[in-house]
Amino acid sequence: MKIFVTGATGIIGRAVVRELLQQDHQVLGLARTEQSAQELRNIGVFPISGSLGTPDVLLAMAQQADAVIHLGYPRDPADFPHADSLDALAVSALAKGIGDSGKPLLLTSGNSMFNMPLTPHPATKQPQAPVHLPHKSIQLANRLIAQDQPVALIHLAPVVLSAASSPLLQKLRHIALQKGTAAYLGTGQNIWRSIQAADAAHLYVLVLNYLLQNSDSPQHHFLAATSDGGNLRAITTGIGQQVGVPTRALPETQSDWFGSLHDLLLLDTPRIQRPPFKWQPTVPTVLTDLITAGRQQELAG
Repeated sequence: MKIFVTGATGIIGRAVVRELLQQDHQVLGLARTEQSAQELRNIGVFPISGSLGTPDVLLAMAQQADAVIHLGYPRDPADFPHADSLDALAVSALAKGIGDSGKPLLLTSGNSMFNMPLTPHPATKQPQAPVHLPHKSIQLANRLIAQDQPVALIHLAPVVLSAASSPLLQKLRHIALQKGTAAYLGTGQNIWRSIQAADAAHLYVLVLNYLLQNSDSPQHHFLAATSDGGNLRAITTGIGQQVGVPTRALPETQSDWFGSLHDLLLLDTPRIQRPPFKWQPTVPTVLTDLITAGRQQELAG
């Protein structure tokens, strides 16, 4: 089958592409630069010149492909309003290209920079983005789901790991070193979970195969996260112990300490029903070790 993938050169995208190729799919990957295009060619992917800001390209590819996996996200996620609008424009173009064909469209809610919290809608009981953090592409996806379209939302854990490292944890370590304190917001009781990039990629492919075989699937939301979560206070304490600085709480309203990461540090990993197929992610020890170290430090204190 012909699968169109945005974000094909990203941490998760590369793993998704490898697995699709192993299953003998023809993969078309969106390439913003010639360097990305060459990287895709090197692994057997046909590059498509364009970006999330070229809706005509996205629409055309969604029309041509048998399925679409949208993993791309604007390059400057710190400017959330702009990134959110651009992502929604891309999702709208992809959805328009697919139309009423019944072809699967896999979308991504959150990544290691922005993982939107979800609460059950009072009527549909489906997860939704809260009013104070609007995410236009999620809202669009939920409208498509309400129209019985074969759309799936994969909700990524806040901490996405590749080669035992996480861009988000690296940022938090850097902030702790820079400020001489590892801090968390409020009580720090919000739960964070993690996922290995390869495990997340495998879930995308499993969801794709599931939708190809069950276009009238009753499940549209899938959580890419392990069960190794812990509260942010323990994680932060572990980070402080790692880099050799003290840990303290900050008021939830103190937005200047973490900058663009502030809202993320207040979020809980959502709870979503288990998928209707076998998927068993591994437990990333890097987060488990942080939580354990943090709890031991708290007990010792």
